[in-house]
Amino acid sequence: MPPSGKLDRSLIDTHIHVLTPSYVKALDENGGGPSGWATPSWTLEECVRFTDTVGASFSVLSITAPGPGLLGPTEAGRKLARTLNEEVWEVCCQRKGRFGYFASLPDFNDVEGTLEEIRHIFETEKNANGVVVMTSYGDRLLGDEKFKPIWKALDNYKALVFVHPGQLKIVPEKIGGFIPQPVLDFPLATTRAAVSLIVSGIITMCSNVDIVLSHAGGTLPFVGQRAITCLAEPSLGSQSQVSIDQTKHAVSRFYYDLALSTSAPQLKALLAFTTRSEVISHMRRHRASTPPFCSTPSSPGAKKGRV
Repeated sequence: MPPSGKLDRSLIDTHIHVLTPSYVKALDENGGGPSGWATPSWTLEECVRFTDTVGASFSVLSITAPGPGLLGPTEAGRKLARTLNEEVWEVCCQRKGRFGYFASLPDFNDVEGTLEEIRHIFETEKNANGVVVMTSYGDRLLGDEKFKPIWKALDNYKALVFVHPGQLKIVPEKIGGFIPQPVLDFPLATTRAAVSLIVSGIITMCSNVDIVLSHAGGTLPFVGQRAITCLAEPSLGSQSQVSIDQTKHAVSRFYYDLALSTSAPQLKALLAFTTRSEVISHMRRHRASTPPFCSTPSSPGAKKGRV
């Protein structure tokens, strides 16, 4: 429990992972997590203990990368998405009122399968707080033209979308031969996905969708201005689906969690990049902690998080 011995009824953890039996089995059968990070153990008791420690009264569980995309755009990937959502909901039901969840979706390259699961989530089950999506699927970023039907469907349901970074296809995969991608490359993956959503016009098109970027938006607060101003170059701006003014508005649409992103430079950059009052006014009410992959809770904070 927190020092006071009481849970803060207004404190919500929006970035906390769960490992269900089917997901662990899928990872084991496919050589482990592709990011290079070892798969940790997970129990409900340990998760509850952790949320008690940070004082969160409500936590939104999610399956981490690569999620059902581990199996690619296949029928097996569709079935895994459905199974994971059922298993995570069962976890939530064991501690009613303490946990919600972001439902998982199949590999976006399976457009029809993803649309089917979205309908199931929002029309049949109706128990998820939103959906978790990865920054890329195969060789396509989230803002890819092929994925627009998926975003239109999410917009129709006014979905809350939690964007979590996934593996980048880069060489060498590990820095120094041992540092896995989640340490440094995941923030870059988030940045690439965010910019792709902006210049593709998806953010502008989907006005009903709320998007939460992991880890303070990756490096977006540091380099986002470069992405905006580059559109002033005619050869680049002519290829964008949005104008500079639309881009500026699109950037303001993002929400941010602060999982593993609470150093002074990171917070100052985020506060300078976003509207300061919005970040500060919500900093005491939301938390992002990322267990079980990181056992040390990060400082409280999120930009206008919603569940």
